[in-house]
Amino acid sequence: MVILGRFGTQRTLRIVYGGPAGGGKTTNVQELHRRLNPAFPADRSELNGTDAAFRFDLLMLFLARPGGPPLIVKVYTLPDPEKHPALCEVLLAQAQGIVFVADSGRGRQADNLGSFDPLRKRYMAGKTPGAPPVVVQFNKRDLPDRIPEAEVFHGWRTERTPVLFATARAGEGVLETFEEILRRVHRACDLARHGMAERSLLRAVGLEVGL
Repeated sequence: MVILGRFGTQRTLRIVYGGPAGGGKTTNVQELHRRLNPAFPADRSELNGTDAAFRFDLLMLFLARPGGPPLIVKVYTLPDPEKHPALCEVLLAQAQGIVFVADSGRGRQADNLGSFDPLRKRYMAGKTPGAPPVVVQFNKRDLPDRIPEAEVFHGWRTERTPVLFATARAGEGVLETFEEILRRVHRACDLARHGMAERSLLRAVGLEVGL
């Protein structure tokens, strides 16, 4: 089971968005902020260093839970792991769920594989008990040279790793990806045991869930 983060009486879910540079991690977080329930107290912030690569986005969602401690959902984008390995290590070590945002452009597939390989070795080789769930999103489906869906499924989808498609700058597929990782995190963290049903979690962050 994946363990919830704790700060005092608060419980914390951390979702990390990784992937190659320029693939759409930040666009996903920006679109989440724009598309989530506007009445919900969401805040997007950035930490900037002297190096432009030392920046990651943070979207914080505060969920009140009647009869239980508050639940905070934090959504991060992963900075360049080659330049900031220590920071990436901390963010990944604390993550309850990971979204890998791949670039659909034919010429970016080597970048996708190079960026994904550390995650695959760390979480998918069966060596990490309680590994967080991983969802793969192939972004930029509006590109003329996008690789076909059948090719993506053949190379990326597994029983443990679902693949979704998106054009984040148009808002397409962003909420669906977020919903998928939250559903998997809910199961991995056994949030029902902590008094939060899956539907309640999704509705609390502003996602419309059918009856």
